[in-house]
Amino acid sequence: MERFRKIIEKGKVELTNVGGGIINFITGILVLVACLYALYKLNHSSKPRDDQPVDFFNIVFVLLIILCIYILILCILKLKIKLYKDNNPVEKKKLLIERFAEKNKWKLIKAETNYYLYWENNWIFGSYYVTLVVDDKGFYINSYPFYKTVLDFGASQRNSDEIYEELRELL
Repeated sequence: MERFRKIIEKGKVELTNVGGGIINFITGILVLVACLYALYKLNHSSKPRDDQPVDFFNIVFVLLIILCIYILILCILKLKIKLYKDNNPVEKKKLLIERFAEKNKWKLIKAETNYYLYWENNWIFGSYYVTLVVDDKGFYINSYPFYKTVLDFGASQRNSDEIYEELRELL
């Protein structure tokens, strides 16, 4: 099955297609494991710890564990792809995407049938892996933040919306 059909069926891009995604996911898992280990050692140590504030450290590690779980969930949720409906022919959409990417100086990472993966390098606002898939229904767009910006407060979704608005203006 072609890549663009898999993405449309699953409703998300694969974690391996976005370079920073695996690093974000692995980092989150490693920090989560480290926090769980530290919490375990703190509470199940054979030595008495009368001089250390164990309750404070328990609270800190529990909060870090919650934060790690939240970041892992966000990492997965940011893989979802959004459909922007458009009735133009697929060939016109492909040409539009290529022109748009050239205009914005995006670096093409991968291109297959109806599937494009670009690197949008922004020096100030943060960089994104932009996945664009087209079919008869419209554009499927995902902007995945680069590396340590999984906690971006909706900026990646706003970036996807802005990309579609700019594409629509070019039609």
